[in-house]
Amino acid sequence: MVIVHVDAGDPHCELITRQITAPHKLVRSLTELLHILQHTPSEAVALDLSAILPDHRADSTWVSDHIAAVCKSAPDAVVVVLVALGDDAIVRWALQAGAARCIEKGDGYLATLSGLLEGVLLARQQIDAALDAMVTAWTRQLSLRNYEQEDHLQRVAGLTLRLAQAMGVGADELRYIRYGALLHDLGKLAVPESILAKPGPLTDDEWRIMLTHPEHARQMLAAVPHLSRAIDIPYAHHERWDGTGYPRGLRGEQIPLAARIFAVVDVWDTLCSDRPYRKRWAPERAREHIRSLAGTSFDPAVVDAFLKVLDQPD
Repeated sequence: MVIVHVDAGDPHCELITRQITAPHKLVRSLTELLHILQHTPSEAVALDLSAILPDHRADSTWVSDHIAAVCKSAPDAVVVVLVALGDDAIVRWALQAGAARCIEKGDGYLATLSGLLEGVLLARQQIDAALDAMVTAWTRQLSLRNYEQEDHLQRVAGLTLRLAQAMGVGADELRYIRYGALLHDLGKLAVPESILAKPGPLTDDEWRIMLTHPEHARQMLAAVPHLSRAIDIPYAHHERWDGTGYPRGLRGEQIPLAARIFAVVDVWDTLCSDRPYRKRWAPERAREHIRSLAGTSFDPAVVDAFLKVLDQPD
């Protein structure tokens, strides 16, 4: 989906709708644009600055503020700015503020815009397919090495998404929350097998190595630019609400919301699954245990939302 912003009074609105071939939505005010971006995953945004220029001439701060607002609402989107013919200052300021491309509204600009948006959409589809394949490969590797069963990974990813949606997380973030849930123990790929598979208690030195796996996950995901937004869960799901977790000892809302959400889901699924060392817990016992950890291990607001989600049909 691409979002195209135009002036409400632009007589070419219908022409724009017909000539843009990529799946798109036309909006006619900046307020509407920002609202939609917060709720609709978008690959590209065409922002018509010429349609919202103030009565006085815009300056660099005005241009930067508007583009920053769009980029904040859709951090993964390619921002294309439409400007009046010959408005070189606006072009310069827009590119400096983070716009990927500026198009002057001269003859044939709609064909140029349509072709650009179509290309962005195709490129993003290819990137998304590559990311999905990479996440699938890593997930399978974790499963094959018996760090996590694949059905556990799929369950926690699904329930994490349900809880995130219930807590009002924007649609643009959900993709990365799913990736983070599937890859929450990615860093264990960098921990020696002798430690992970050790049948007895770990030594102090072995524990120190084990506790480095969130940092390994952070480094691995940071190396893939389009996966950097999936870091929160793998890096922070061992943090605790009371500040006693690791690796950074974050406390309360210092812990990213995605990690706070996942931490509850992960413990729930572990308790409700058979393990070699114990049978699964009854759901009511697991509920009470989750509730008892609110305010220490878990964010109380996340626990409340989670218990409500459990009562809802899938």
